[in-house]
Amino acid sequence: MLSCFAQERTVSGTVTDSKTGLPLEFFSVVSVRTGNGTMTDEKGHYSFSIYEKDDSIAISKVGYANMKKAATDADEQVINFEATVSSLNIEGVVVRSKSKYTRAQRLIMRVIKNKPQNDAYNNATFQCRVYDKVELDVKNIPENLQHSFFMKPLAFALKQMDSTKDGQKFLPLYLSESLADYYYRKSPFKERYDYLALKTSGNPNQSVLTYIDGLYKGLNIYNDNIKLFKVNFVSPIADDALDFYKYHISDTVYFGANRCIQVQFSPIRYGSNAFEGYVWIADTSYAIKSIVLHMDKSANINWVNKFELSQNFEPDTTKKFMPTRNMLYIDMNFPIMKNFGGIAKKTTVFKNVLINNDKIDTVFAKPIQDTSLFRNSQEDDTAFWGINRLEPLSKSEKFVYALVDTIRKIPIVKLYGKLISAGATGYYTIGKLDWGNLYNAFTSNQVEGYRFSMGFKTNKFLTKKFQYSNYIGYSTLDKKFRYAASTLFVLNKKPWSTLLVSYSNDIAASNDHRDEVDQNSIFASVLRRTAQQYVRLINNRQASIEYNKFFYDGFAIDASISNSILTPYFNVYYTYDGMTPYIVGQSGTENTYKTNEVAATIRYGYKEKYITQNYRRLSLSSNYPIISFTYTKGFKVDAGPFISNFNYNKYLATATQNFTDGRLGRLSYTLEGGYTQGILPIVLLDVQKGNDTYYYNRYAFNNMNQFEFVADKYVSLHAEQNWGGFPFNRIPGIRKLKWRSLTTFNAVMGDMSDENKLANHYTDTSSSVNYHFYIPNKTPYMEAGLGISNIFNVLRVDGIWRLTYRNNPDIPKFGLKVSLELKF
Repeated sequence: MLSCFAQERTVSGTVTDSKTGLPLEFFSVVSVRTGNGTMTDEKGHYSFSIYEKDDSIAISKVGYANMKKAATDADEQVINFEATVSSLNIEGVVVRSKSKYTRAQRLIMRVIKNKPQNDAYNNATFQCRVYDKVELDVKNIPENLQHSFFMKPLAFALKQMDSTKDGQKFLPLYLSESLADYYYRKSPFKERYDYLALKTSGNPNQSVLTYIDGLYKGLNIYNDNIKLFKVNFVSPIADDALDFYKYHISDTVYFGANRCIQVQFSPIRYGSNAFEGYVWIADTSYAIKSIVLHMDKSANINWVNKFELSQNFEPDTTKKFMPTRNMLYIDMNFPIMKNFGGIAKKTTVFKNVLINNDKIDTVFAKPIQDTSLFRNSQEDDTAFWGINRLEPLSKSEKFVYALVDTIRKIPIVKLYGKLISAGATGYYTIGKLDWGNLYNAFTSNQVEGYRFSMGFKTNKFLTKKFQYSNYIGYSTLDKKFRYAASTLFVLNKKPWSTLLVSYSNDIAASNDHRDEVDQNSIFASVLRRTAQQYVRLINNRQASIEYNKFFYDGFAIDASISNSILTPYFNVYYTYDGMTPYIVGQSGTENTYKTNEVAATIRYGYKEKYITQNYRRLSLSSNYPIISFTYTKGFKVDAGPFISNFNYNKYLATATQNFTDGRLGRLSYTLEGGYTQGILPIVLLDVQKGNDTYYYNRYAFNNMNQFEFVADKYVSLHAEQNWGGFPFNRIPGIRKLKWRSLTTFNAVMGDMSDENKLANHYTDTSSSVNYHFYIPNKTPYMEAGLGISNIFNVLRVDGIWRLTYRNNPDIPKFGLKVSLELKF
C-alpha cells in the first residue's frame, strides 16, 4: 500500500531508436519496484511518478531489447533511453507450430478464466478509504489570443504556464481533492460514498466535472467492456478479447515475492474500439498486478488526442490482489480548434480495503450527508489534509491552488466566464439573476408572426433551496402577450426530491426532451418542410404543481395536479356532449377545451447514473432498460374556478434503453404503449409525434406530419442501431474520415373506439372537413432509415423511407434529414 508519507518523484524522458535516433511510441516504461508505469507517446515521451527510495526504470517492447536504468533521489529527473533491436523472437516459432494459441494468448485465456475470483468487485461486498484528486487544464492557448487585449489581465498567469511531457503548454483551471469511505454491495447492487473532506480551487462547469468524476468510478479492467465518452471499448481481458487483440510476452519480473509476466497488446483491426498497452500478470493466481491502457489512434472517437488509464493492484493478507492506485489522463482538443484544448487528470488512491463484510448493510441504512454543507466546513482545513491525504501533492499541484485562486478573483475573468456560460446555456448572469433565454428571444410562426421574449431566473447566489424563473413575450401578428412563471423547490439533494409550482399561458412546446428541437421555434421555421397552413399549434394556459422524488434503489416517483385550458389554432370537429366543432375564424364555435388532471408516475432505472447540479438532476442513462408507468385521471367539473369538460383515464408504459457494446456499436430503443379511456377531442387523445422539418428528431416519426395519426390505444417502437465506424473503417481512404453508420426503424400500431371516431368526425369526408386524421389500425405506420454521422465531426445525414400509408396526401415517401451531433 502506498504510504501517505512516501516521497513522490517525477520521472520523465524520451525513448529513441539507437540507430536512427527516431522517437519510439508504445514502449512500456515501468517502475521495477512496483510495476507502476506508463507508455511512450508518438514523440517517444513518457512521464510518471515513483515513490520507492530505491527504484529503477525499465523499458520494453516486442522486437527491442529490454533496458533498465536506476532512478535518483531527485524530485524531478530525466531518464532517456536508446533502444536497440532484439535479435530474439520471444514468442518462439516452435511454440506457434505446436499449438493453436501462442504462449501469450494462453496466458490471457488463464487470466480470463480466473476473472471471477480476482475481480475485487465480484465479492459480496467491497469497502475502502478512497482519495480522489482531479485537475483540469487548458492547453495550447493560441499565441494571437495570448497577446490579445482580452488576455492582458492574465499575462502574469500565462507566464506561469507549465509544459506536458510532449511539450504542450497548459494553464491550470481547477484542482480538487476528496477523501471518502466507499461501500459497495454486489447483490442487490448498492454503493455509497461517505465523504470525510472536500477541497476545491476553481469553478468549472459542474456537468463537465461530474462527468469526469463519474467516468472513472465506473472503469473496471475486469469488465468485458470499458465505457469511455458513452462509447464502449473491448477490454484486453474480455471473455472474447482474443477476437480483438494481438498479444506478445515481453518480460518477466519479480515484484516483491510475486513473479509477474508482462504482456503487450494492440488491436487486430484498424478502427476497432480497442486499446494499446501492457499488463503485468501474477503467474500463479493470474491476477492483474498492473495495467496501462492507451486509446488506439484509429479508434472512432472525436477530439480526444490521448486517453491513458492505469490501474495498479497489490496483494492483501489473503494474497488477493486489491486496487491500490488508479490514474486517468485525457488530452483533447476543443471542437473546430486545431490544438487548443483541455487536459483532465484524475488520480485515485485506495487504502484499508476490506471484502465480504457481512455487516455492511448497517452502513447503507444510515442517512446520506449533504456534501454542499460539508464542503464549506472542511475545504480549508489545511491541518486535516496534511495528516489524512493519502498521496502528497506535487510542487506543481501546490502551485495550482495558489494560481487558480488568484485568477478567479480577477474581474475580467469573471466576465469571460459569464460570456462562455451565456453561449452554452442561453442565460447571462448578473448578480443573483440569470437573464435569458437568449436563444428564445426571437421566434416566428403563422399565429404570432414575429415574437420577442425575455425573462430571468434566480441562481445559486441567491439561494440553492429554490429557483424562481419567468419570461414574457409579445407577438406582432395577434398582438398578444404570452408568459410563464415557476418556482422549483429543492426539498432534498440526497435522495433527490423537488416541488415545482408553475403557471403558463403560451403556445405549447412540442419538444419533450432537452436535445429535441421545438417545432414552434425560429430554427424549426427555417427548416420547415410543410406549408405554414399545415402547422398545427395549440395554446395552453396551465397551472400545475409537481412533486418528484428519487430513491437510492433506482426507483423514482412523480405526482402532479394541473388545470389546463387548450386553444387549438386549427379546425377541431369534436361534437360530443353538446360541444360544437371549432372552426378557425368562425364565430360562435367552441375554441377551448378545459381539463383538470391528477397524474402519478413510477420509474425504475437499474444502475442509472446521474449528473446533479444546483436545481437539476440529469440522467447519464444506463446499460439496462429504464421503465416507467404513468396513470392520469381527468376530472369533469361543471362550476367554479376550475371548470373542466372531460372525465377520462390515461395509462402510459415506457421502456427505454441505450445498450452500448464495443463489438456491435450502440443500440437505442424506446418501446411505448398507451391507452386513453374517455370520449375526447383529438388534442387530448394519443397524437403520434410527427416532424414537419428537415431536421432529424430521434423522438419522432420523421416522415409523419404533425397530427397526421391519432389513436386512443397504441404501441410504438423507436429503434436506432449505431454501427460505429463499420463499414467505413474497412475502406481505405474513407476510414480516416471516421464516419459512422446508423440504421433506424420506427413503427406504431393503434386503434380508436367507435365513440371517439364519431365524436371527432373521423368518417366525415365532406368538403367541409379540411383536416382529416388517420388511425394506424389495419396496418402499422412504419418508416426505416440509413444514416451517416460524424461528418466533419458534427454533421449527421439520414435518409428515411416511409414504408406504409404512402398514399396519404402531402406526405414525403422519402426524406433527407440533417442534424448536428456533438458526440465523442
